Amino acid sequence: MGIEIGGTFTDLIAVSDSGQIESAKALSTPSNPALGALDALLRWRPDASGVTSLVHGSTVATNAVIERKGAPTALLVTEGHRDILEIQRHEKSDIFDMHYTAPQPLVPRQWSLEVRERLDATGAVVTPLSCDLRLEAELRQLVERDGISSVAVCLLHSYLDPRHERELEDWLRERFPSLQVSLSSVVNPEYREYERASTTVMSAYLRPVVAGYMGEIERLMQDNGLQGNIQIMQSSGGIIPIQAAKEKAVNVVLSGPAAGVVGAVFMGGLSGVRDFITLDMGGTSTDVCLVRDLQATLSYDNKVDGLPVRAPTFDIQVVGAGGGSIAAVDAAGYLRVGPRSAGADPGPCCYGRGGTEPTTTDATALMGILRPHRFFGGALELRLDLAAAAIGRLSQTLQLSALEVAEGIRRIANSNMTETIRLISIERGHNPRDFALLAFGGAGALHACEVADDLMIDTVVVPEHQGVLSALGLLASDFTVDLVKAHPADAVALDIDALAAAFDALDQAARTEFARYGLETKEILIERAVDIRYRGQASELSVPVADSAIGPSACHAWIANFHALYKERFGHSFPEKQVQIVNLRLVARKEAGRITMASKPEGAAPRAERSEIYFGGQLRQAEFFWRPDLPAGFTCAGPAIVEDHFATSFVPPDWSLTVHDTGTLILTRSASAVEAAP
Repeated sequence: MGIEIGGTFTDLIAVSDSGQIESAKALSTPSNPALGALDALLRWRPDASGVTSLVHGSTVATNAVIERKGAPTALLVTEGHRDILEIQRHEKSDIFDMHYTAPQPLVPRQWSLEVRERLDATGAVVTPLSCDLRLEAELRQLVERDGISSVAVCLLHSYLDPRHERELEDWLRERFPSLQVSLSSVVNPEYREYERASTTVMSAYLRPVVAGYMGEIERLMQDNGLQGNIQIMQSSGGIIPIQAAKEKAVNVVLSGPAAGVVGAVFMGGLSGVRDFITLDMGGTSTDVCLVRDLQATLSYDNKVDGLPVRAPTFDIQVVGAGGGSIAAVDAAGYLRVGPRSAGADPGPCCYGRGGTEPTTTDATALMGILRPHRFFGGALELRLDLAAAAIGRLSQTLQLSALEVAEGIRRIANSNMTETIRLISIERGHNPRDFALLAFGGAGALHACEVADDLMIDTVVVPEHQGVLSALGLLASDFTVDLVKAHPADAVALDIDALAAAFDALDQAARTEFARYGLETKEILIERAVDIRYRGQASELSVPVADSAIGPSACHAWIANFHALYKERFGHSFPEKQVQIVNLRLVARKEAGRITMASKPEGAAPRAERSEIYFGGQLRQAEFFWRPDLPAGFTCAGPAIVEDHFATSFVPPDWSLTVHDTGTLILTRSASAVEAAP
């Protein structure tokens, strides 16, 4: 069973040993997300008895950072570096913002304490560690006065030698046994003091929150009959046991969106589509990620609420465009959509749960693309009168008809998503026309063809179980351990033996980690990479390492691949310049069990219902189909709407639909639309 908690809906999907797939969906409960998970379970069946494994993903960690609801945390740093979180980097996310303010650190300055010790840039001890009475008194005051429950330790150059951090950890556990301790040499053993400190602090800040939340999930599920194990999705797309997730909270900060990418890769492979851009549109936001040859790009330089997080994460871009995104007229008289969202409570006006501001879902319903009696499988009948009233207030302000405003809301939402896709494609050296658009989430397929038109993408793929695909992705994931080790070295003077020994040490550490999880260390797939940069640069690119033995020829191949990757990303390269190796990376994978998907049977074409929709500035007749009734090989031309229990797909005019053997909907732009494109 997989349960994924989103901002608006909580999704559940269960796969039996025979391959039978069942699903359920419930509104999320932001005040206590575990209750939404329980509600989804109870909508599926009375209890969790018979479930042998639960895989879970959520946005709880992300929300805790954004809302600043983590645990009171102290930071211990090398003497003289108390202000590392305050100084940050001398850069602005928007260079033209005259009122820019730096993101607020998770640890205020008064909770940052200095420790007498020092390592130099080679890892040699300059000043031995000294934990004196002053430090103990200051920390005890923070615990007793301010309720500090977690401590982050980030000492200078500890990525090269962790001995001082480990000694400090022993000292803390002896004197403050109730504190949870997070070491930078464990969480993020890389150079760059600010980023390492920020990542370690975030892990410490989230650790008690994540542990408490996961403990609540564990308790609720066990109270309702679960006897199997619980695994948690990591931001990198792999799963780990719940206990490991409690210890490495920063690794699950983006677990929900990562599950969607894994589900997309799984279904894309089954549908014969290997190069695509995901469009995961839910109630609150839309996540997009570029996948090439069924491989999603990992990023090691991420931010949550403006704060750096050096943890492996799918390169996902998020935009505040969801079904619940609120439409409003700004001070200049322009119509804006998002990033504010109606969320799960109260939700869009048409839900009839108290919402008063018009949303994208209200606009789509008013246009007739969503039918009130079919929404959410008929379990939540939409109130078109409430949607019309909310959009009507906007139409009076804009002096347009309600239907014109509704279509304008959708166009603006589509434009927001289009610009986000350009960020992960065109600005990374990829032409979006070389990719399909793989749409899922509750609203992804409602907007995908229009977004594809804007990007001149000819194919949209809508997989089976699109409305709960993130939950399916949880069950398609492998156990993974992601490790990194700083290894600064000039390529011209590279010590091959030391490099090979460092990779061997990472390999052994990964196997030890699997053993600690209680997993067999056989049949583990090892993937290696090196972070390389031009000498003098401040950032690097990660280059995959082939399975061949590490030697001079292999190192030359890495460098050649780095030049090629650099040219692809930035349009040029400098083969004549010296390069440096910065970090060594290793990902160890172990299969967690494969799910199977039954083929869609062929059959007679189902009878369509016809109804009127508003699209392209006019009223049109459209055909409505019930997705479970569509046989393999079925085709039709737009305008058409395919309804399902948890999601709806829209096929506009100039688009056609074909049902793949897997049940995936393949939507294709007509030749006339392609020829008319600029």
